[in-house]
Amino acid sequence: MGRLSLSLSVALLLAPVATAFAQDPPQDPQTPVFRSGVDLLEVDVNVVDNTGRPIGDLRVPDFNVTVDGQQRTVVSSLFVRDDSSDPAAATYKADPYVASNTDRPRGRLIIIAVDQNNITSGRARDLMSSVKKFVEALPAADRVALVGLPAPGPAIDFTANRQRVYEALPAMRGIDDGNLERYDIGEQEAIAVVNRGDELVIRRLLERECGSVTDQTCVSDIELEASRIAQRIRTRSNESFYALGGLLRNLREVEGTKSMLFISQGFIFDDPQGKSAALAAVAAESRVNLNVILLTDIVGDASSARRSATVREDRELRQQGLESLAARSRGALFDSPASTEIALDRVLLEMSGHYLLGVEPTQKDRDGKSHQIRVQVKRRGATVRSRREFQYAGRSSDRHPREEQIVSLLRSPATATDLPMRLATYVFQDPESYKEKLLLAVEIDPTASGPADLMVGFVVFDGQGRAVTNGRERKIFTLGSARTAQYDAAVTMEPGTYTLRFAAIDAAGNRGSLEHNVRVFQMSTDNVAVGDLMLARVQPGSTSALRPVVTARVDSGQLAIFTEFYSNKKELLDTVSVVMEVAADESGPALLREEGVVEPRVEGAGRQASAVVPVGELPPGKYFGRAIISSGSQVVGKVSRPFVIVAAP
Repeated sequence: MGRLSLSLSVALLLAPVATAFAQDPPQDPQTPVFRSGVDLLEVDVNVVDNTGRPIGDLRVPDFNVTVDGQQRTVVSSLFVRDDSSDPAAATYKADPYVASNTDRPRGRLIIIAVDQNNITSGRARDLMSSVKKFVEALPAADRVALVGLPAPGPAIDFTANRQRVYEALPAMRGIDDGNLERYDIGEQEAIAVVNRGDELVIRRLLERECGSVTDQTCVSDIELEASRIAQRIRTRSNESFYALGGLLRNLREVEGTKSMLFISQGFIFDDPQGKSAALAAVAAESRVNLNVILLTDIVGDASSARRSATVREDRELRQQGLESLAARSRGALFDSPASTEIALDRVLLEMSGHYLLGVEPTQKDRDGKSHQIRVQVKRRGATVRSRREFQYAGRSSDRHPREEQIVSLLRSPATATDLPMRLATYVFQDPESYKEKLLLAVEIDPTASGPADLMVGFVVFDGQGRAVTNGRERKIFTLGSARTAQYDAAVTMEPGTYTLRFAAIDAAGNRGSLEHNVRVFQMSTDNVAVGDLMLARVQPGSTSALRPVVTARVDSGQLAIFTEFYSNKKELLDTVSVVMEVAADESGPALLREEGVVEPRVEGAGRQASAVVPVGELPPGKYFGRAIISSGSQVVGKVSRPFVIVAAP
């Protein structure tokens, strides 16, 4: 099996964002690309009432879509619920034994980006508790990323492990301006003085700060101080602009639609419409919907600069570009003058549902040029969130080699479902290295008949989101009557808790991927350590060794149960006995019981235990196999795993 040569950590993509965008600034903004399928434009739109709650009962006739001012036909509308009120999400419970990409609720990918350059340290500290409450309110199926812009700052990959996000929040920094300047010069005034030489602003400023326009020393000081303020604004704004652009561009590597929450006290675009259009174009290309939380200065915040005489004008200047960016990116700007939690609650509510519209394009719409699009609804009091421009692009298959495609798929935390798949893992001790060995058992359901040509790959992340091991290979499977490709692999691991991501792509470009949480227990110990339980159907007349399977399906009336146990103190192993059981549920009473045969492992140190349990009298259904390991009269371990009894063919 080959190793993946590219980094698989999205956190690494988030870290160097300022440089990435700065090297290729968007001088000519590219128009957002709308993807199409079956010759339809796919338009993602949100419709909310005056409280921010998505309106979910609209039908095709309720939508009005125009392109360049001309009416277009809406063919279909689908309301997609995105919150925990979805019945599937509310009742879903992850299977600790088997991961699947077909039964998991569809979670969202949410990025929280904090503009560290344009937020005071006092506001940054106050903000973190509100952000934590926001994350706590998200459904468990959502994946959350956290990044501070520009670097250095937290850069947490999309993760279902909320604790990683909470632990990173205190590292979010702000700026400490304090009372750095002698005069009370507002940002709007400084820009007017330096960039435009505005005589009216200069005169008003001099009269207010110097008392006279003839005080040349004061005039020179004002000009110098205005220049410093304007330069500081320009530097910070450019850094934030390129950092945000770089982050948006890097998110192209993550498949699927993403929702970004950009939190700032505002920054000033030197070309608000042009630069917001450039960022919105990159957001559309990366399939990012963007909302902005605009924080206000807190009176008395020691980390804030002194309150200028042009507070309202300064705020309008800081808000202008971000408001335009959000409106162009299927989002909105939410003002947070008092409670940040109120604004975050509003965003959370608005994110709880959206529509996918199928719109019939004309030949002119398909010319690859920029087109204006407007979506309206026939519902009083409704507000529509949608992009304003698009560029038509038909669906096309990925032209990159599958070796590269599998890397991209493994980078993405979104679940791919073209290829249904199921995965289970086992942990034993490697007989050669005596390290912990992780076994993967995967079932993949190909979509085409004949042999299955699959590119498969996996990556294992530790608790900090770092890739610790990975692999990929091309496999051609000759399928049996079950039409399922069975794949297995093994890697040695250090003890710990991990996230395993597995993916496959067939020759036609169909994709499947899933995630599974893995606990690798330490097998080298002075006590008795127990490996996982392996179950299998007993094939009459067969003497072949057991192999790991996703779920054992027994139709022969006999169940094979196997496990291993280890200890650095060999004398402990001589006292161990094992009982194998079958039960209707994991902790229920035993329906069947057999003494396990304990003997030295075929390879390596330790012992193995096995038994064949007759299950022919049990009706078809799901059951659990168990192994209870005892040393003398003391139970030292218990392992279990589900299996299924099916009717004999």
